[in-house]
Order: sequence, then C-alpha cells, then structure tokens
Amino acid sequence: MSDDVKRSLSDLHEKQDQQTDKLVSLEVAMGKNEAALAQYIRQSDRMAGELKEMNKHLSEYNSELKVHIAGVIELKEQNRLMREANEQREKITNARFETLETPHRWAKFTGKLFAWIGAAATAVTAIVGLAMWLAGRF
Repeated sequence: MSDDVKRSLSDLHEKQDQQTDKLVSLEVAMGKNEAALAQYIRQSDRMAGELKEMNKHLSEYNSELKVHIAGVIELKEQNRLMREANEQREKITNARFETLETPHRWAKFTGKLFAWIGAAATAVTAIVGLAMWLAGRF
C-alpha cells in the first residue's frame, strides 16, 4: 500500500476516533441531562403533591373562615338588636322617672317659693318692727 493510502486511512481512523470521542462525550452529557431531567420530574411531582395538599388545607380553612364570618355577622346583628332594645328600655325608664320626679320637683319648687316668701315676710316684718321701734324711741 502506498503512503497516501496509509495516510488517508490514518486520517480516517483519527477522524473516526474524534467522532467516537465526541459521541461518547455527547452520550455522557445526555446521560447527565436525563438524570437531571428525571430529578426535576420527581421534584415537580413532589411539589405538585405538596400543592394539592396545601390547596386542600386552604379549602378547609376557607370553609372554617366562612363559618366564622357568618357567626360574626350574626353576633353583630344580635348586638344591634340588643342595643335597640336597650334604647327602648331606657326611653321607657326615663319616662317613668320623669313621671315619678314631677311631683317631687313641684313640691321642691313650692317649698323654695314658700321659703323665699317667708324670708321676705320676715325681712319686711323686721324692717317694719325696726322702723316702729326707732319711731317710738325718737
């Protein structure tokens, strides 16, 4: 065989070795990528399961929250009704006190009026008596 043919064969073997090395490195890289993809898929499946579990808990909490909100609304309504009932009772009680205090206020006013009239009469009597006493003395 000639040298040209040997060189050509040698070049072909060298190129084939290079291509084989490239194929091996690609297969290794592909194997790593497949392993990483499998890990990502497992992680994604695990996270999807966690998400479903969290959504289930969230749904339970939402239903409990709805019950709680309904209870709060009911309590607010009860408080409003009680406030209105208390206002009605207060009006009735105030009217009763007003009715009961009216004679007392009238008696108190009359007593004060008579006290003022008595004081004025006493003052007039004292002035008249002093004037008569002074008139009789001089």
